[in-house]
Amino acid sequence: MLLNLITDPWIPVRRSDGGPRIIRPDQITEPGVIFPDWPRADLNIACLELLIGLVFLADPPANAQDWRLRKPDARRLRERLAPLAPAFNLTGDGPRFLQDFDPLEGEPTPPDMLFIDSASGNTARNNADLMVRRNRYPVLDPALAAMTLYTLQAHAPSGGAGNRTSMRGGGPMVTLVDPGKGSLWDLIWVNVPDGAPAGPEVLPWMRPTRTSEAKGSEVYPDTAHPAEAFFGMPRRLRLVGDDAICGVIQKPYGANYAGWQHPLTPYYR
Repeated sequence: MLLNLITDPWIPVRRSDGGPRIIRPDQITEPGVIFPDWPRADLNIACLELLIGLVFLADPPANAQDWRLRKPDARRLRERLAPLAPAFNLTGDGPRFLQDFDPLEGEPTPPDMLFIDSASGNTARNNADLMVRRNRYPVLDPALAAMTLYTLQAHAPSGGAGNRTSMRGGGPMVTLVDPGKGSLWDLIWVNVPDGAPAGPEVLPWMRPTRTSEAKGSEVYPDTAHPAEAFFGMPRRLRLVGDDAICGVIQKPYGANYAGWQHPLTPYYR
């Protein structure tokens, strides 16, 4: 069964009412939804970034007044997100969410490699994974695979020759404004930058993959849509499997970002 991250419920959440605990992105507008409920803290933080990025892409505030006055509207958000659905299939034919445009050749590695704290191949070969263990996640369900894939692309650490870090470097600091209202919508909305809606064509996996083997191949902000701050692709990856993700094929030299200032990361001069 194909998972679409726009039209299917896949995000686990904590709620203050008896509503569904697995939701679609548009359901963050429901008043009882409090916070993502993934089994790891890094996935929860990345899920907040993903949701902020989706709202920024589909229906951002036009200006400060719009940002102050906009109320949660499930129907509006569902309608604005709907055109993005073709870009958010996790598997299947055609473009795949945050994955290389074309199928990759090579031997799959276990999906454990998607987790930032997993042992690298070299660490495992040297039997040096004392604190960072191997083979914890031999198979992932599609929802967990999607969230882990996003977390890796958004926070990618250094990973050997050609395996690029995220546009904020490896393991970036994430800073969110918390309005203290106990609502997931309020937490997301207060962090969405101003902008104009965009379609799926601005997303990097909807066109042939930009690689970075050659010098001068850096991706600067003036050559990409601002939403790529939330949907960057420093790693070249293809998931293996449909009903369950049982492997990942990786190639080096994904996008090499330079000069970006991410909306959710602090900078000093």
